[in-house]
Amino acid sequence: MMTRLQLQGPGDWLIPSRQDDSRLFHTDSADRVWICPPQLGQGYFQEIPLRDDLALVIFDYTLHQDLVMDLFQEKNCVEFAFHLDSLASGQSYFCPYFGG
Repeated sequence: MMTRLQLQGPGDWLIPSRQDDSRLFHTDSADRVWICPPQLGQGYFQEIPLRDDLALVIFDYTLHQDLVMDLFQEKNCVEFAFHLDSLASGQSYFCPYFGG
């Protein structure tokens, strides 16, 4: 079974969390943290601001079923993704997004 979600941002499917969540390796008061709702899976999403126009985003979650997310980007961005622990471990990919 597959679930399809149409999303404007992480707040549409993730639950806001606190920086003192024990699953997080490191947090700062400026970080934004969300957790995956139990009905969809387990894990978290952490956004760490580095500069005004640059952030490090960590996704560490596992879903119970396939999920298709239609994401809407407000700004142009470039995304680097690295699989650290999965079936595709050791692979990386570059995925540019150009808005319009």
